Amino acid sequence: MNSEHGISALASSRGWLPRQAVPAARLPVALRRVLLDNGSLTALVRDFCLDQPFSVRVLTQSRQPVSVDERRLLAMMTGQWPLVREVYLCRGNQPLVFARSLVPPRGLEGAWRHLRRQGRRPLGATLFADVRVHRGPLEIGCLPSSHAHCRRLCGEGLIADGQGLWGRRSVFLLREQPLLVSEFFLPAFVRVLEEAL
Repeated sequence: MNSEHGISALASSRGWLPRQAVPAARLPVALRRVLLDNGSLTALVRDFCLDQPFSVRVLTQSRQPVSVDERRLLAMMTGQWPLVREVYLCRGNQPLVFARSLVPPRGLEGAWRHLRRQGRRPLGATLFADVRVHRGPLEIGCLPSSHAHCRRLCGEGLIADGQGLWGRRSVFLLREQPLLVSEFFLPAFVRVLEEAL
């Protein structure tokens, strides 16, 4: 999978594009379905875990500084630290997806306060089960190998040195309070998807 070049010519200055602006032909064949699908990624990953158990491995859940781009999407002021939850969606012991969710401070006191106790339950199952939750438009991106997430995942042996990472993200709204969810597809998941083609 050539992560670095697929949409680099299309990428905006912040590295993310609206789903409608990305021609499907420019995406890796194996990832087209998951990048363009507006449904629950948790449900989709579970479909590929019939022979091994599905699980959520929580990496971190704490208040942290985030990028200017993430702050902009959440309408947060400089200096505000959202709750950042990072997890792997796993098939057996193998991480398939790296997911990152951000809840601004006002959401932790309001509509999203229950997410502080989400634990190892998949966030997607929670979001798609609540009819009050509305999903904003999907954006698609390909993180360069120099991005902090890629460097960390490389250090953990989940992607190769110099490899980028395809992902999608969107803002969910509950009572007008935003939650940003970003999902990145690891090479192990790409292999599973390729086997299913």
